Amino acid sequence: SGKTAIAGEFLKHLQGSGVFIVDELTLLEQSRLEIARVTGEAIGIIGRGEFQPQRVTCATVQTLYLHAARRDFRLWARKLHVMIIDEIHVCLNNRQRKVLDAIRPPAVFGLTATLQLQRRNVLMQATALAGAVIFEFPLATATKQAFLTPGIVVQIEHPTVMLSSRKESWSESYRQLTADAERNRLIEQLARAALAAGRAVIILAEWVAHVDRLSAQLRDVVHCCVLGRVDSATRLQAKHDFDAGRIRLIIANRVFSKGVDIRKVDVIIDATAGRNPNGALQRYGRGVRLAEQKTGLLYLDIADHNNRFASSAKARSLAWRRAGVQIYRASSSRGATKIIDQALKQLCFRYNTFESQKITKRA
Repeated sequence: SGKTAIAGEFLKHLQGSGVFIVDELTLLEQSRLEIARVTGEAIGIIGRGEFQPQRVTCATVQTLYLHAARRDFRLWARKLHVMIIDEIHVCLNNRQRKVLDAIRPPAVFGLTATLQLQRRNVLMQATALAGAVIFEFPLATATKQAFLTPGIVVQIEHPTVMLSSRKESWSESYRQLTADAERNRLIEQLARAALAAGRAVIILAEWVAHVDRLSAQLRDVVHCCVLGRVDSATRLQAKHDFDAGRIRLIIANRVFSKGVDIRKVDVIIDATAGRNPNGALQRYGRGVRLAEQKTGLLYLDIADHNNRFASSAKARSLAWRRAGVQIYRASSSRGATKIIDQALKQLCFRYNTFESQKITKRA
């Protein structure tokens, strides 16, 4: 089970009241459903402008902030026994800390898949908010013990030509990068090749404009776009349609990084050129969740080089290696079909090894 299910087990046996805090509306409904499934009781809500608490309540930190001055909010907060903060690493800012300090009950727990304990400022703030780390479960251990499916990362080196000067801002360079026709054609061809191989694909982009551009290139393929401007109910429906096999392609922006539970994905194309290596590791972790008939995760990272984004690609590679993830390299000049075919052969080998280890362990 994941973090939410474990929190649900704790809340089920709690003799008192508790609140489970998320920072995004899609996660609010997803968490409510998961905790309700585990506890077998109605779960309250503080979110979407609603204030309907129960013994166990799911809340967004944004709505808590809006209701903090209300009398009924203060009365509810005083009676809380436990607060569980999901993705605690995104709650380490002044506004959210003020909200959490205002309702701090006797026990506070923080959950995260990405807490960067090597960063002193993150460690100190998280410890001040929720105490010391009491349990860790590394990615490599989870895979070895068959709680996650095996996966590989293929970094596809692509020499995007940057015409900008060195004085140009990062956002201006990024706008040029995401508008590059050759790079976008590579992403499109990788998606088409993976779909032709029978895979369920998610393309990750950073900016909404990039999502729109890739969606236009793949308009002949049935797909959904999952991004901030799409309401949470539509995003949740896209997740259900994807997991049910009704669609096999989602193009998403940063929403995917915030705990969205899409288990059926077996190919992720990361076109974000992400500067945060921790975020890349988290996105990989979202993709290796177990699902029926899933034979592993193929994570395709567009590794730009010969430009200012090359250092970010190296940082992502280092993060995956430190986590024990198998990494391969390929040149975009080989062509999307050859890259996909070779990568799937490597993944098949990894999966067969994984299955034989499970059989040996059971024996």
